[in-house]
Amino acid sequence: MPRTVLVAESDRDVCCTLADLLSLHDCGVMLAHDAITALHIAQTSVPCLVLFDMMLRGGQELLPALVQTGVPVVTMSTWARDPKPEGAVAQLGKPFELDKLLALVARYCGPES
Repeated sequence: MPRTVLVAESDRDVCCTLADLLSLHDCGVMLAHDAITALHIAQTSVPCLVLFDMMLRGGQELLPALVQTGVPVVTMSTWARDPKPEGAVAQLGKPFELDKLLALVARYCGPES
């Protein structure tokens, strides 16, 4: 069973890039382009990790509810110097470094098969 990551990202190009990268590294990927959909997927499908765009429509308001699902949330922001939001396990600056992303996936989803 593949490791499954939820990518909640408003930019569809970034979403596709992350999906391709994660797929190459033995991850199943679910996509959401708004915070309400991301929350619904996290509650019903229980991914091992959520990569969450802080500029996602409704994201700031729904982040606490997403954190309450118990799924680890890594926030992504073009403002890398912003403090990590409360409840998030980590924050990645955009553009992000692949090694850092994969290390977080391994930490919260387990190693590649």
